[in-house]
This record gives sequence, structure tokens and C-alpha cells, in this order.
Amino acid sequence: RPYLRSGAIELHIPNDPGVVPLVVGYVQRILEDYGLSAPREQTRIGIALTEALANAIIHGNLDVGSEMRDNDSDRYYALIDTRRAKNPYRAREVHVIMRFSQSSASFVIRDMGKGFDRAAVADPTAPENLLTASGRGLLLMRAYCDAVSWNDSGNEVTLTKVLKPEPIKPSDAA
Repeated sequence: RPYLRSGAIELHIPNDPGVVPLVVGYVQRILEDYGLSAPREQTRIGIALTEALANAIIHGNLDVGSEMRDNDSDRYYALIDTRRAKNPYRAREVHVIMRFSQSSASFVIRDMGKGFDRAAVADPTAPENLLTASGRGLLLMRAYCDAVSWNDSGNEVTLTKVLKPEPIKPSDAA
């Protein structure tokens, strides 16, 4: 662990929302195994990644809008299941590139959808949106990462987190 300088991992994940916790757990385990962040920060990174991955799968690759969940959640989840089995949706993947060092971690999440306009996303803190079921993902990503940016088309997000490594205990260094 004291010799680690950097690393990179690339994943291609299917359009299965059930895979998201596995990917997030894998990333958190890497951060833990290499002592790159404290448990609290691992949890925060996990929340941001969960939102980014779910958005990439559901809204990006499967092209299912958030507003449907607010109006008819049964139809929303049924459409997700239907599209996962149909072309062109089933052939799409989410590409994840994680780069990490002793000082930072970045996560590039790219879907194969048409992208979105961030300016068109409603402010989840506005009084009229406080009770809606959707719209908090971008807010959570920004809250738990040090930097969040998108490509011009809106189908790729980069999350960056400054890491404060856990101190190495004398028994760990041997």
C-alpha cells in the first residue's frame, strides 16, 4: 500500500440496474484496500456513483425519463424492464473508467444514449419540486464530489474526489 502511486480500471456494464451496487461495492473496496479514503468518504463516493450509474443506464441507455416515475412508477419500472430486452437498448453499455492515485480519484461514466441538457433539469430544492420522486441525482453528485463535469452532449459525466488517505498503521506497513 505505501508504494501505490496510481491505477486505472475500465468496466463495461450492461443495462441492468441490479449491477450498480456491485460496481459501487467494487470501487469502495478498492478505495478501502489501498487505504485511499476513510469509510465516510467511501460512502459519499458510493452515493455519487450510484446516481451517475443509474442515470446512465435508465435515462441514458434506456431513454426512460424521470417524469414518468413521478406520474406512474409502475409504468416507469415496466418500461425499464421492457427496454432492457429490446434493441437498440439491450446492446448498449455503460463505460466506466476509474483513475486513482494517493491524492484523488476520478470516475468517467459514459452511456450510449443521446445525452441531456443540464439546464433543463429542474432544481430539486425549489419548493414545487421538494415532494417529487426524482431529480436529486445531480444534486447528490455535486454534494459528494469535489468536481462534476459533463461532455457537451451530456452522455458522459466525470466525478472527481480529492482523497485523504487513511494513515498507515505500523502493523499494515510490514
